[in-house]
Amino acid sequence: MIFTLDAYISLLVVLINFVFAILIVVRTPRTILYSIFLFICIANIFWNFGDFMAFFTGNRFWFYLSLVGSGLLPALMFHFVCTLVRPERKTTLWIAPAYFFSGFLAFSSPLTILHPRVQWFVDSDVWNILFLVLLGPFLLAGIMMLFYAIRRAKSEDEKSRLRYILIAALVGVSTGLTDLLQIFHIQVPPLGHIGVFAYSSILAIGVLQHRKAYDLLAQMQVKLEEEALRKSEEKYRTILHSIEEGYFEVDLAGNLTFFNNPLCTFSGYSKEELMGMNNRQFMTEEAAKKSYQVFSEVYRTGEPAGAFDWEMIIKDGTRRWVETSVSLIRDSTGEPIGFRGIARDVTERKQMEEQAKVHQHQLMQAGKMVALGTLVSSVGHEINNPNNFIMLNAPLLKEAWHHILPILDEYYEKDRDFTIGSIRYTEMRDRIPRLLSGISDGSKRINEIVEDLRSFLRRDASDMNQSVDVNAILRSALSLLSNMITRSTKHFSVTYGEKLPVLKGNFHRLEQVIINLIQNACQALPDIRRGISLSTAYDEKTSCIVVKVQDEGVGIAPEVLPHIADPFFTTKSNSGGIGLGLSISSRIVKEHGGTLAFNSEPGKGTIAEITLPVHQANYHLSGGSE
Repeated sequence: MIFTLDAYISLLVVLINFVFAILIVVRTPRTILYSIFLFICIANIFWNFGDFMAFFTGNRFWFYLSLVGSGLLPALMFHFVCTLVRPERKTTLWIAPAYFFSGFLAFSSPLTILHPRVQWFVDSDVWNILFLVLLGPFLLAGIMMLFYAIRRAKSEDEKSRLRYILIAALVGVSTGLTDLLQIFHIQVPPLGHIGVFAYSSILAIGVLQHRKAYDLLAQMQVKLEEEALRKSEEKYRTILHSIEEGYFEVDLAGNLTFFNNPLCTFSGYSKEELMGMNNRQFMTEEAAKKSYQVFSEVYRTGEPAGAFDWEMIIKDGTRRWVETSVSLIRDSTGEPIGFRGIARDVTERKQMEEQAKVHQHQLMQAGKMVALGTLVSSVGHEINNPNNFIMLNAPLLKEAWHHILPILDEYYEKDRDFTIGSIRYTEMRDRIPRLLSGISDGSKRINEIVEDLRSFLRRDASDMNQSVDVNAILRSALSLLSNMITRSTKHFSVTYGEKLPVLKGNFHRLEQVIINLIQNACQALPDIRRGISLSTAYDEKTSCIVVKVQDEGVGIAPEVLPHIADPFFTTKSNSGGIGLGLSISSRIVKEHGGTLAFNSEPGKGTIAEITLPVHQANYHLSGGSE
């Protein structure tokens, strides 16, 4: 009879706690205090409904379900008391062990269906002993905290509120012990469900009667949490605004949603201007493409991107180099919502790197010049000695030929034609003077080339007061290169400009330029079907003579074109080129106040254009097409 009455009391406890739970959900704010009270009601429902069903069905499953509720109650009550009496402090250090021990005992009971040893543990006195040993201290600590809180309470209303909780705790603990005293074989009536009915009612009446106080307490706790959050946000915001690097956040479209002060500083924009601005608005087209690739990769993989450099257009239109690292921002569900990153101005570093490259290039050039100076000093001397011998003896041979010529003519008149070195005299008579003149001219050119190298090292211009006929320079260069041109192409044309003014300059140095350009044009032709054309003209608007050397050769790659006039830069290293031809030619043209420019398209050919200013035009020379 007693056990039947106890079973119906447990059902009454279920109904009462169900009502309390509904009231908490409907009439109270969503705060930690009311949330704990809600879970206390739910634990009571589990405990008492399980016991009710176990009594009337005899199924052990419902008994094990009831242990889930009764096992969790000590931790929930302790948490409720800690939150009530110490709302301004975090008590995680004490609450976590309480929940750990309660959870261990509570959730061991459903595991009885998995293993018989677990069932033995739950059905034996061990479970009850561990309940007393592990959770009893937390219950006693909660009661002591309530006694202490009542003593130091400043108002009667606060004392009354705390007394309700204290009475509920004392009733719950004392009546709950009657269920555990059975392990000591003490015969006492089961008062656990009656105690739950009593302390649930007392607890509910106390909470609902002092609801305003609890609401204020809950509001105070919310304010404390908001204040802690505000301080945390302020702390990190201060850190973000105090660092030298720029911090930014953008949405998936690239619109700025948050940034710190340094980003405003080196971008030149105000906060109002930057907010909502799309990152493409201050990027070059190339930087926008690069950034799009990086951001897309970060979005695709979810992995942060390492630092990469790009050019930023600041408010005044100037460009600055920026180094940026980017990572993905996700919302609470894990969905990507934007990007965050750090940006630092590295313009000075870039400038220093460029200066270092220029300095390194200058050092390399200086080293090459020293090496070339040593080479010219030694080799030039060795070349000049035999060349001087040729220069001195070629005129003597020419003079000797003129003296021998009458004797050979007389011999020719008597014996008719004869041979000299397997060549008929009639042919030899005209060729010998040209051969001797060619030897003299070639020797002079050797001497001039050595002087050019020395001049390149000395970097001075000498003998620049000759009256120079550009068409005559072209004819002289073509005469020297006639064999090379014939072997290189079947399509060669020259157009001589009419009435070109004379220049003040150096005939042989300009001839050297024309020869170098024609040689390059011949070497660029892939076969003899491709052509070369030369032209001279006078531009009256600019008062300049323009010489063009155009070929239909392989052309020059765009990345190579800016460097072809650099000293020692060559694309013909396999064929013995040392990279001085165009460098010396460009230097000679500059000595004459002119420019040497190139326009090339790979696969179609190259145009070399010499522009020479005319400072004195005393007379004109005739010309025409050939």
